[in-house]
Amino acid sequence: MSSDISPSLVNLAYLINADIVILTPILRGLLQEKISLVKLREKCATIPELSSDIPEVSGFDDFHLTQLYKYLRYICTDDYEPTNGWGVKDYAALIENVTVGDDIEKIKLIHDEIYEAVKKETMSEENFKMWWERLINICARLQSTQLSELRDIRGLNVDFNTYSGLIEKFKFIEQEAPPERPEYQPGQQYKEKAAQEKEVRIILLGKLGAGKSTSGNAILGDTYFTAGSSWKTVTCECSYAFTTRNGKRYQLYDTPGFGKVRDQEGLIHDEIKRCLFFAAPGFHVLALVISCAERLTEQDQEALEKLDKLLGESACRYIIIIFTRVKSRDILLRMISEAPEISKLNARCDCRYVWFGNSEKEIPSGSIDEFYKLVHVVMLNNAKRGNVHYQHKLFKRAQVLIEKHAKTLRQQNVNMSEEEARDRAREISINGGSPYDNEIMKETEESCCIII
Repeated sequence: MSSDISPSLVNLAYLINADIVILTPILRGLLQEKISLVKLREKCATIPELSSDIPEVSGFDDFHLTQLYKYLRYICTDDYEPTNGWGVKDYAALIENVTVGDDIEKIKLIHDEIYEAVKKETMSEENFKMWWERLINICARLQSTQLSELRDIRGLNVDFNTYSGLIEKFKFIEQEAPPERPEYQPGQQYKEKAAQEKEVRIILLGKLGAGKSTSGNAILGDTYFTAGSSWKTVTCECSYAFTTRNGKRYQLYDTPGFGKVRDQEGLIHDEIKRCLFFAAPGFHVLALVISCAERLTEQDQEALEKLDKLLGESACRYIIIIFTRVKSRDILLRMISEAPEISKLNARCDCRYVWFGNSEKEIPSGSIDEFYKLVHVVMLNNAKRGNVHYQHKLFKRAQVLIEKHAKTLRQQNVNMSEEEARDRAREISINGGSPYDNEIMKETEESCCIII
């Protein structure tokens, strides 16, 4: 660093550089994934907020960050809509949210902060550290390959000429001040639809030894599922338990771990199918438990591909990843960024993940709260899409069979309530003990498993 420039301006130069070479390409890539330049122009002509700004450019590279944000917001609204809607003014309102749309909002807020700092030509050390850390987190979630570019930026030798050049470039790109961010509308109707769900059905999936049963017990707040640590899976059949939290009934289904010896894979596959379909009328969340103590093998990849075939690509909308056996969030972020297969999976699930600590005996209480918040996010986002829970053409049939079995149980025990009978029928069904088990299982061919 040259002596003719203050540390404050060096910090500002780092942020300007990151804005131009990292944040802008991230938004550009997200926009290009969803729409061509020709379609973009056509859409602009039909949207009042964009009709006066139809782009006359040769390619996406000609768009600056503010333009990219505007197109993502008004054209790709449903594809990337943030948890709390578009145009959030307070970064703190986004910290707990981890969808791609939320990160788009975060990028725009960071950009606006840089713009204000450029006008004042100052950036305090405290503010720089805060915004730089947020940059790292966004890159780790959205485009992990750019973490190295961030490190390279911090290694640049910034003198006065470098700083002046970056300032002029930034001002030239942003020829006008960013438009005022309107108040956002949180989508009250969708919140109400999600709130109306009194039962929340969660299915635990994961490979042998990942810690599914332990995670399930932590989520429920008590010991319901049998956990163990050995090469032999403890959960050989599906298990069912529930708890009540904040007025909602959370039903958890613990499945056998995939990755068992190959001669039993068919059995495990059937058990998971049974669990999925007897969670009728449809599950709200698939909690995929991954242990950071082991690498994903080729066999694990095959198991995940089978899940895709069983449920369809859209099932990713319902997945929350639970990472176990890792010491800290920082280590977890690094591990995600260094593992292409995990980064890809994380991106497909809109970066919905939660850290469950390093010890099965002591899962951080904050992690449990974070998991329940993500459950709410999943339900809210899917309510906007029209399906607050996963739907399948066989779920209605499974629901009828559960009700039929519950009616028989009540006839056998007149003191049993409807809810108790339904719970008992569901518990028996997922363990393969339903008198109607063959009737539903013979229909659950993979070719049938397509979202409605």
